[in-house]
Amino acid sequence: MEKIDTHCHIVPPGWRKWCEEHGWDKPDGMPCIPEWSAEGHIALMDKLGIKRSIPSITSPGTLLKRVTRETNIKISQICRQSPGRFDVEGSLEEIDHALELGASGFAAMTNAQVYYMGDSRFDPVFKKLNQHKTRAVVNLLLSGTVTQFENLTSLVSHCGATLPPLVERFSAFSTRMLKSSEKMASERVKEIFSTRFYFDLAEMPFPDLIHGYLRIGTPERLLYGSDYPYTPSAVIEILNKTMDEQMKELFDQEQLQRIFSRNACELHL
Repeated sequence: MEKIDTHCHIVPPGWRKWCEEHGWDKPDGMPCIPEWSAEGHIALMDKLGIKRSIPSITSPGTLLKRVTRETNIKISQICRQSPGRFDVEGSLEEIDHALELGASGFAAMTNAQVYYMGDSRFDPVFKKLNQHKTRAVVNLLLSGTVTQFENLTSLVSHCGATLPPLVERFSAFSTRMLKSSEKMASERVKEIFSTRFYFDLAEMPFPDLIHGYLRIGTPERLLYGSDYPYTPSAVIEILNKTMDEQMKELFDQEQLQRIFSRNACELHL
């Protein structure tokens, strides 16, 4: 079945060199920043039936404006060289510049210098993103960022990871934890998840994690993801086989088509 990969990464040589020179060559506990090429990525896509990939930069991000600009330009060049195969995922001026380059959306790290996404320091950034209706999770909910900027649609990685079993806990204690008037009952959280959030299936949501997600979300908000090249191609092939087998036990044919591609198409990815 044809797929659209909403969670994969691009590793421009200049960005990789910059990370290694500044001591960020083992991001998030990874042994290294993997090698990447457009040719190798496209070969994997052809093997797995992936029609289009939405690549983004991952940890540690770009941090400096010069590196951000250089990286966005390089990514746009790579995507133009392979039209129809890659779509670009790309600070206020840089948002406009990335959109001029053809960015479909913006990847956001969970925090920047220990300030998390819902921090009021980032309100001008989310205001700018909100104007463009782009898509950039407990902090976003409890801070009121999600309800303040109603045009934002967020894509959450790894099937929500540890988020699903924590919904009841953080919603029950939200008014005690933060000085915020935003009350987030679990029903409200699930409503927001079903209208403003999407969750990808990158890495290992099967056999267990998917069931946690289905307690708080629906197939209409699921997207396919590979996490290439941080997950090696040989491992992705194994995980895809497991995914294909177990998804047939959970979802009907129409739901499978939505998850693999139609949901992403409706997001205009």
